[in-house]
Amino acid sequence: MFQLIKSTFKALAASKQKEPDGPQRRLTLVGGKLVDVQTGKPVMPVRRKENEKILRLLEEWWTDESGYDEKAWPVVKKALEENRAPYRKRLSD
Repeated sequence: MFQLIKSTFKALAASKQKEPDGPQRRLTLVGGKLVDVQTGKPVMPVRRKENEKILRLLEEWWTDESGYDEKAWPVVKKALEENRAPYRKRLSD
């Protein structure tokens, strides 16, 4: 599960982001900051402080090798499956 979250956020950070008045840009995360892949320049987000906090937290999660997520996911998955609505799909690993 944690790997899925990591890959989802990495894909989100690297996905094409559409600027309001410009062409689409491809962004990536470098040292906790969003960078335009084509120009190599940092992207100045509107909510810079909030975004920087989120990026630092994500970077911390990505580098976490404590094994906590591998231990916790089976417990969380079991609880979710036990309380899953019948019309919802089962979780996959």
